[in-house]
Amino acid sequence: MAILKNVEPDVDIVVTWVDDNDIEWRETRDRFKNSENDSEAQSDLRFRDWDLLRYWFRGIANYAPWVRRVYLVTVNPVPKWLNLDNGKVVVVHHEDFIPRVYLPTYNSRVIELNLHRIEGLSENFVYFNDDYFLCKPTKKSHFFKGDLPRAMAVSNSLSVGDNISHAMLNNIQLLNENFSKHHVLRESPLKWFNLKYGIAMLQNLALLPWPRFTGFHNHHLPLALKRSVAEEIWNREFDALDRTSRSRFRQFTDVNPFLISWWSICSGKFAPAHLKKYGRYFQLDQVGVAPVVDSIRKQKYSTICINDGSVPDLDAAKREIQSAFESILSEPCRFER
Repeated sequence: MAILKNVEPDVDIVVTWVDDNDIEWRETRDRFKNSENDSEAQSDLRFRDWDLLRYWFRGIANYAPWVRRVYLVTVNPVPKWLNLDNGKVVVVHHEDFIPRVYLPTYNSRVIELNLHRIEGLSENFVYFNDDYFLCKPTKKSHFFKGDLPRAMAVSNSLSVGDNISHAMLNNIQLLNENFSKHHVLRESPLKWFNLKYGIAMLQNLALLPWPRFTGFHNHHLPLALKRSVAEEIWNREFDALDRTSRSRFRQFTDVNPFLISWWSICSGKFAPAHLKKYGRYFQLDQVGVAPVVDSIRKQKYSTICINDGSVPDLDAAKREIQSAFESILSEPCRFER
């Protein structure tokens, strides 16, 4: 009698992308833009395209061959070079999965909180922003251990002041309403006080006296998520997710997709990992282009985030980063015509 080997669950990758060069999209956005009062949420920095999507796909093709399907989520026409005959790529437009009452939207959180509605999406999936890139080979186990998403159960203290911080605090409020910190730590102590976190584990010790969750580590890199967890949150906290989904641009009352990952942590349904060992977050207006280029060319990390910011010469910055990606991903891949 044949012995069946353990089969790892399928994992899909989802990437959200917007092309701000699409004139029709810009005109539609601008009709709504002036009615909102949060200039930061409307900033062109949130929407401009750096012409790096080709390298994003090459990174997936070369460094994540284990992926079952890649879902490109967009409101725009897709690039002409994208090979739609490739059986692994699926283009999904907003109206294909987001309830029409929430459309049109220019709030990335609306898109992210509704990704679980994508038809055919696997239970386990990895969510990428279009500024997250793979720079060297990864394994499926980088993101999932069997059926469990990799995550860091590391406490943090949050403060108010900007839109993103408020969304994180809104996440924490919901978590405290649904989970007892004392119970969560008692049920999974070795997932919280785990040597894999290194020195970061000390944050859990420092914040142990606080009776409620004060925040979680935020690595700002690809998220390993489960559809069923997103569905559970919608069932338990519909009003909060519905309110966010009705925000056409980002609002201080929003929650964001880290809620899904943190919910898995509080449920104890995750595998501990020190995610910072795998990736690096770059904020361009703080670090400049040089460290980004150096990281890509030397392939220092498996994943990086290149978060947009004001740069002195946008065209020159684009050329430098594109050249860096060309040095490691010069060959066309199966996702290209």
